[in-house]
Amino acid sequence: MPHPPLTARPAPDYLRLAEALGAVVAAEATVSGGYTAATRLRLTLCDGRTLFAKIATSDETEGWLQQEWRVYQHLRGAFMPQALAFVPMEDGFHALLVEDLSRCAWPPPWSDGRVQQVLLTLDAVHASRFSPDVPRLRDDTTLTHAWEHIARAAAHWDEQCWAPQSWFTRNAAQVATLDAVAALDGDALLHADVRSDNLCFRGDQCVLFDWSSACRGNPRADLAAWMPSLIAEGGRLPEDIIAACLPQIVVLAGYFLRQAVQPAPAHAPTLRDFQRQQGLTLLPWVERWLDQRQANR
Repeated sequence: MPHPPLTARPAPDYLRLAEALGAVVAAEATVSGGYTAATRLRLTLCDGRTLFAKIATSDETEGWLQQEWRVYQHLRGAFMPQALAFVPMEDGFHALLVEDLSRCAWPPPWSDGRVQQVLLTLDAVHASRFSPDVPRLRDDTTLTHAWEHIARAAAHWDEQCWAPQSWFTRNAAQVATLDAVAALDGDALLHADVRSDNLCFRGDQCVLFDWSSACRGNPRADLAAWMPSLIAEGGRLPEDIIAACLPQIVVLAGYFLRQAVQPAPAHAPTLRDFQRQQGLTLLPWVERWLDQRQANR
């Protein structure tokens, strides 16, 4: 990934960063990406080191950053970047400082080998021990009840013209019969936001970052969450994994499509378009689940 040009920007808050790092911040470059209003910077220190800083800009982004820092404090593995510091800023918010991964390889493109690297990394994540007070994915009602909401107002989703005419009116009620809680239940540690912009490759090791959504649940939920961006970028999960993940794919599709019709949050104006595309990408696999369900009757 090419580095953006660096610009000097001295500021009082940088004194706090300097104290945490033991070096003066010489320059910064804004880093694009993400769907929240947190500030993302690549910092260059006077001694030549570089690092990544994510800085909260609201109570909501501060809460997510606090959650991510807790994960970095308790979880270790080659699948994580090195966390350097969690620094209080003048406005009461915090900056999370982690190692700079910009020189790593970033997808796309995808190859079967790269897909296998991610699968092996997720196996290591799912086998990791973690604090038992991590939230359970099954307790997120925006996930478990999404298709029920869609079924109650299916015509509204049909009006969006996102799918063949009357698709939701014909199918949503049947999809809503899936036991979403059971599909998500489990005790594995999940990253819960696996996308190509949240991972990179350092040699033969996949590194995952942005751990603010970490939770416990069925490991197939991580694979289902990864599918839309992987497919959009020309990759594909092995067929046996897709077949095993169909219930989780159905749950995630409902979540994305339900969220897509909500008002766009001020801190993430493009989020709803992203969620709509994620949900629509998964609809063919929802139909596959429906076909299998019908065939098994």
